[in-house]
Amino acid sequence: MADIPEYTLRPALDGDIEGLYALHVETMRGYVEATFGPWDEAHEREVYWRRWGDIQVATNRTLDVVLVGGAVAGYLDVEDEGEFVALNNIRVAPSMQGRGLGGALVQRVITEAAPRPVQLRVYKVNPAQRLYRRLGFREIEDIGTHYVMRTHSDGAAHSKASSIG
Repeated sequence: MADIPEYTLRPALDGDIEGLYALHVETMRGYVEATFGPWDEAHEREVYWRRWGDIQVATNRTLDVVLVGGAVAGYLDVEDEGEFVALNNIRVAPSMQGRGLGGALVQRVITEAAPRPVQLRVYKVNPAQRLYRRLGFREIEDIGTHYVMRTHSDGAAHSKASSIG
């Protein structure tokens, strides 16, 4: 594998959201369609903009833009849930996938959350779950369309799952 690209993070701004939505569509549309059927643009936009509104008023949630060479390469949506940290969303631009950036970003969240575990939801059809398993996540719940996965800060299995956006 090539060297992991150097990246920086910065908080998302209102002017970023349309581009981040386009990245969401580019990276997630196939999984959404495989799971739920035809893409509903109006619904997806509504959910996305509502999520942005939630992030703006939350004191325990951040949306960071991932930059590589000054260009948008992805984003991270992370929420402090107290007993664990929720990795609500991670997107990596297709041109940056397969280069270790996604793994580096997830590892960063795990490191910053320590000693608390990190929890996420992943579509059952999304191959990213292999990456998550390599990084120490284990399935704690099957919620039909997704797996809820969590790292284990103490090496013991955790059974509590949360609803992660």
